[in-house]
Amino acid sequence: MTGFHDRDEYFMSLALEAAEKAYAESEIPIGCVLVKSGEVIATAYNKREQNQNTLAHAELLAIDSACKLFNSWRLDDVDCYVTLEPCHMCLSALQQARVCRIIYGAPSPKTGAIESIDNFFSNKNLNHYPEIKSGILAEKASNLLQNFFNKRREENKSLDKSLGGRSKRVRLRTDSQDIRDEENQSL
Repeated sequence: MTGFHDRDEYFMSLALEAAEKAYAESEIPIGCVLVKSGEVIATAYNKREQNQNTLAHAELLAIDSACKLFNSWRLDDVDCYVTLEPCHMCLSALQQARVCRIIYGAPSPKTGAIESIDNFFSNKNLNHYPEIKSGILAEKASNLLQNFFNKRREENKSLDKSLGGRSKRVRLRTDSQDIRDEENQSL
């Protein structure tokens, strides 16, 4: 943990390393690390594009890995470090898994369910309330996301220009999906 102010920064730096792997694979760069008793028990990053699965968020993949490790759905005394404020789906899974703490880096103005678009834990009928901590290495997490989306916009502009506009890019993607669908139906 040399060079870190505290343990939360250290584990968040590991989540950022996972997010960088997502970035390298053209996935939205969000990383998650689950920690129990000071030991990393699961690390994951977004794989929605790679898996073509809505559920392949970093948090859900990490939860799945940890549940398999412990052969239990309960993740008592587990801390979750995630680079971006969790969405409703991930937050609900973390709450259901009974994680002890949720520590996140940057807020998510469009999907964040802790403070940005909702306050999930303001519901007084839940059966579990983890401790929440935010802003850990937020600038690094935010910069990684901004760089990713800036790069994606530039790639899309180049593609639009070479294809003659966004509508042709969308139509091309739809046509290729139709071709894949036809191939799958013929099998």
